[in-house]
Amino acid sequence: MITTRTTSAYVGVVFLFLPFLTSAVAQAPVLDLSVPATQAQQRADQEQEQERSATVALYLDIQTLRVEISELRGLVEELTYEIQRLQSRQSTDYANLDSRILQLSSGGISEPVAVDSGVEPEDTSASTIVAPQIDNESAADLYSEGLSSLRNGDREGALASFGELISSYPTDPVVADAYYWVGETHWIAGENEEAREAYAGLVNGFPGHRKYGDAVYKLARVYLNLSDPDQAIVLLQEAQQLGGDISARASELLEEISQAQI
Repeated sequence: MITTRTTSAYVGVVFLFLPFLTSAVAQAPVLDLSVPATQAQQRADQEQEQERSATVALYLDIQTLRVEISELRGLVEELTYEIQRLQSRQSTDYANLDSRILQLSSGGISEPVAVDSGVEPEDTSASTIVAPQIDNESAADLYSEGLSSLRNGDREGALASFGELISSYPTDPVVADAYYWVGETHWIAGENEEAREAYAGLVNGFPGHRKYGDAVYKLARVYLNLSDPDQAIVLLQEAQQLGGDISARASELLEEISQAQI
């Protein structure tokens, strides 16, 4: 027969361990018995596989874009080189033409000389090209040296001769021609600030010069490269008033600027 004291002892033991039992039950994982364990694992594996596939696809897309960007950069470099080569060739042709006209002028020819250069004439009113004006033989010699260096691809030599001419004979009419070729040399090389200074030297100092119209147009192009479209527009509007090919080219460029600003 179990005594009352024994029963009380059992009850006390139960109440003593009851908190520990409750805590263990609360910490036990809750199983979703509606979904078998194998299906849950399969679903998790599928989700991980989808994430991996998406990561791989994104990586491949990035690699493809990198290849395409590299190819485009190469194409841009090739086109840039080709443009510079053509510009350099045109400048060399003009230099040859100027040199030939200078030689003819030195021989006593003072009237405009028609020469078939194979390039578009820079005179905007006709196919004839006016010879450089020669007032000082020493200045003419420096100018000839600069043209000769330009024809031979000696950029530094040309700039040195033209620079000496500009500093030594600043008021001589042939200095305007030197400014023009200095501007062309820097323009082809993409040296916009140096080109701006040279073209501006001709435009500001020799408004009646034979290369004035071309210098105004080129100076406008330089200001566009220097992100100053307002100044470029002012110059192009001036070039429009000069007539001939320069006027047409200026009008075309003004239209392009207008379309870009819309």
